[in-house]
Amino acid sequence: MPDDVHLTPWLLERAEYLVRELHERHGLDVAVSTAAEDIVWWRDQIAERLRIQKKSANRYVTDDALGAFADHIAQCVENGHKPAAEVISIAERRRGKRAT
Repeated sequence: MPDDVHLTPWLLERAEYLVRELHERHGLDVAVSTAAEDIVWWRDQIAERLRIQKKSANRYVTDDALGAFADHIAQCVENGHKPAAEVISIAERRRGKRAT
């Protein structure tokens, strides 16, 4: 865990909840330290966008919000495992349509 992430009782509880949600909902296993880093990053983004202190942003890291965050993480993981989409050349498509 980076030096700037201090594992407080609040953060530990939230990270353990996220780990549980990821495992139970999506079968993903992540370390508590990784979940804590993600929560801190997310909480900091909330604080920045709302222009509030980081500690004030903690109240937005609810069970429901962490469940949605777990779904988002799982979707990102799933998208990362998909093969890249085929690149389509517009010029080739135009040429192909003219030929028919």
